[in-house]
Amino acid sequence: DGNPFPHALSDDMVLDILQDFMETALDIDVLLTPVSPQSTILSGGTLARLIVPWARRTLQHTTRAPSFGARFRQRIDTFAAAIDSALLLQGSTLLRPGPHQDRLRAVGTLVLALARCACAWGARAPLQVLDSTRMLQEVITLYRAALARRWSADSAWEIERIVDAGIPFVAFATAAAPTANRTKHVRADAYAPVHAGELCECGFVGPAVAEVERLLAQHRVPVVVVEGDVVRVRDSAETPYVAISHVWADGLGSTTDAGLPLCQVRRLAGLARSLLPSGAFWIDALCVPRDKDSRRRAIGLMAKTYERAEKVLVTDGGVRTQCSLSSPKEECLLRIATSGWMQRIWTLQEGMLAREIYFELSDGLIDCTHFNGAPYLIAQWVVPLLQHRPRDDQKMAYEAVLLHPPRCTFNEIIPLLRHRTTSKPEDETVAISGLLSIDAGELAAISSAGGRMKTLLMRCGALPRCIAVYGWHSRKLSLPNFTWAPASVSEVFWYGDPLDPLWATATEEGLRGRYTVIRFPPLDMSNVYGLVATVTTNEQHPLYESGRAYFDVVPSFGARKEGVTAGARVDISPLFVDMRREIGAPLIVNALLMTRPGLPPTGREEPVAAVYIPSLTEGGADTRGVEEAAPMRCQFVGAARLQIDPPSVKGNASTPHWHRADAEMDSLVYVCLS
Repeated sequence: DGNPFPHALSDDMVLDILQDFMETALDIDVLLTPVSPQSTILSGGTLARLIVPWARRTLQHTTRAPSFGARFRQRIDTFAAAIDSALLLQGSTLLRPGPHQDRLRAVGTLVLALARCACAWGARAPLQVLDSTRMLQEVITLYRAALARRWSADSAWEIERIVDAGIPFVAFATAAAPTANRTKHVRADAYAPVHAGELCECGFVGPAVAEVERLLAQHRVPVVVVEGDVVRVRDSAETPYVAISHVWADGLGSTTDAGLPLCQVRRLAGLARSLLPSGAFWIDALCVPRDKDSRRRAIGLMAKTYERAEKVLVTDGGVRTQCSLSSPKEECLLRIATSGWMQRIWTLQEGMLAREIYFELSDGLIDCTHFNGAPYLIAQWVVPLLQHRPRDDQKMAYEAVLLHPPRCTFNEIIPLLRHRTTSKPEDETVAISGLLSIDAGELAAISSAGGRMKTLLMRCGALPRCIAVYGWHSRKLSLPNFTWAPASVSEVFWYGDPLDPLWATATEEGLRGRYTVIRFPPLDMSNVYGLVATVTTNEQHPLYESGRAYFDVVPSFGARKEGVTAGARVDISPLFVDMRREIGAPLIVNALLMTRPGLPPTGREEPVAAVYIPSLTEGGADTRGVEEAAPMRCQFVGAARLQIDPPSVKGNASTPHWHRADAEMDSLVYVCLS
């Protein structure tokens, strides 16, 4: 468009970055590839041929990593500052579709790829510098838009999982065709199993329903073997078997009573025989009857079904039709990560508990060792359950066999469930119970989704304290004393700091734990933008010193001087404001709860819970939570966020649409949240 590229995006700057990275002089003319008489490019293929041999030689000299990391970090620091400055001054030009936007995305991708190469060598500083830059955020935004255009606007979850693997992998995905995924197009009222071939019209077959129900009544797992056209039932305790993990959208959904097309049953039996001589297998379509009591028993045994299987076979339409044994391993990871199988809640437990896990491709099967070597780290990001498989990080290798089934804390489950859904919300808790060592049968016997969630939270024992403050967009339970609890774990999104030594506990009275409390006079937040408060730390509170001690234990809490007055802005989630408006009720708040011991660093948004504390306004006994046996009792009102000294505080001081108040902060007091 006639405007020159800023120096930070120029050919000279790109060449300097490459030369500094490789510590050698390069000839730009040799690197460029002609694509037309008037145009040349620096291609990914050329860079790979340049960098990969260098990287292999470099990895043999790990002692040089610290000095290399420090030097390259300085170069990246200077480069990132120049890019961010250019975005500040020329953002409208650089972000507008056209050559400038293309150059920003290409150069950003190159630098982020080099930083990841350095990270693999043990030099993490360059990547850490880029993590906090505007350039990274803008490049991610550009790729999200490109993926949405290529993969369709309703591919949000697939896109987010790809982004977790880093910009180089996102660039690879942007050039790929979308993964075939039928989960978005299934209608429950018109569902029917499909045949293995489009022209096939074979009949349906299935095992004897009475035999399946008999084993389930004895709390035993039924499996099937195929002999000709007959499907026979076997007791899993006497027969090694393969457990099939799939999504109904691929046409394998059914019940024991209805069965499956014979062509599909033969296909599955053939796959099972390729893994086990017995050929016995379990699939819900043949081993879970329609009868309500039998189905409940089968669901209660689901974790044991997959945990005790010799092998677990994942069959997904997108992976099977778009990957072969000769496909690039990154291609296989992309298809698995964006498959329908990765988006369902039930399949998390099925994959996690697998002793050996296999994926069906168009011409064969692969297990997790297929991703040993170069794709190892990408695999952990795009398929998070692989983080819980036995592996050797030094050798970058997964082991094929899982000897001990993993057990997770509630905090560990949160990121694993992110971007997963279920067509039956009440089944979510049952589907993850095995990973939490909670009796699935107890949950399955409870009819309501809310009742199951309440029971699961109480059976978990230790809960991350963040469960009370996270959830800007997430629905909550409507049960007494549990209005703070998420209606769905998959909507929590963010987990608590693993280094946090404090935990919360769910009881019949509510959530008990230690939280920092910011108190102020009661305010109705239903018809204002938010609250601007002056917060003073209460140094005289008996728990003040013990709260400050946690700054040194948990680095993410940050370091902020206490005993000072700070301006704060508080916003309540519109979700909770709208809920009160719909029923015509006020939104009365007189305190905030947060997990950190003190105020967050200036400018950072901190998730908090907006609460109402009756004892502060009813003139009752002093219940400020000094003793664990006498916690401060709080009523949950809604999710909110707190920001210290934002530029908007001064501007909001004179507007009638914001409340103003003086507030006092008590650090990490004992609380019971209802």
